[in-house]
Amino acid sequence: MALGADKNRLLALILLQGLKLVLVGLLAGLGAAAAGAHLIGSLLSEINPLDPLVYGGVTVLFMVIACLVPSLRASRVDPLVALRTD
Repeated sequence: MALGADKNRLLALILLQGLKLVLVGLLAGLGAAAAGAHLIGSLLSEINPLDPLVYGGVTVLFMVIACLVPSLRASRVDPLVALRTD
């Protein structure tokens, strides 16, 4: 922002960088969770270990926490204060 970027551009930049990392982590985590679900599936009664609602909810939750929250905080930083600290 101190060099001329507006808030929307800064938000998009941080969101895209964060989403790349989150997607890699989610793919690895969801694959491990699905493999683990098959292992403990016999221990669960009346519960589907591969419930798509749970997997989707966790995915959205991680994306919001890991991407949206930091990008909103970064867009609120005063450019003058950021330049002074560096």
